[in-house]
Amino acid sequence: MSAELVNSPQWGIVVPDIAAAMRKWGALLGIGPFMHIEEIAPHEHQASYHGQPTDVRITVAFSYFGATQIELIQQLNTAPSPYVDFLAQGNSGIQHIGLWSHDFEASYSLLTAQGWHPVYTAAMRGVPHRTTYLVDGEGPGGPMIELSMMTERKSRLFAAMAQRVADWDGQHLTERYESMDALAQALGTATWTE
Repeated sequence: MSAELVNSPQWGIVVPDIAAAMRKWGALLGIGPFMHIEEIAPHEHQASYHGQPTDVRITVAFSYFGATQIELIQQLNTAPSPYVDFLAQGNSGIQHIGLWSHDFEASYSLLTAQGWHPVYTAAMRGVPHRTTYLVDGEGPGGPMIELSMMTERKSRLFAAMAQRVADWDGQHLTERYESMDALAQALGTATWTE
């Protein structure tokens, strides 16, 4: 795309059972631990799908495969979302490729100029731009793009997460956290976004 993007993408993997998915992807890729946030708080994920507010509740788990962040997502309710639609179409696996940008507006403009259309947004506390999912205007057949603002805090947190995976002793596949803030605290930062 451009130099605006951080060269460390994310695979966003949507699954019906996150516990089973951690075991499956951990074994397949030989990675761990998965840092599992039991439920993203409502104030941490205020979503809109096709222009309509939607009360999406998700649980997520993060790990790394080299420089690539692995995000597993299970939706906990049936609110309209790209996750629900993805599973309803008989899919399970990579639903989006996450891209981070230091210049959100420039990257967003480049994507839309190349025919990508925004369909889903999520406001995250402390992040100046809404995370946006875009679909390929040429039609289905590939993953969505998730565009998110990269901040200094997020960069430090992601680096700490990657280091935790690099230092993994292979003993415990899952580390559980009640919230994003709890994970941030375990990584040495007071909160996730502020």
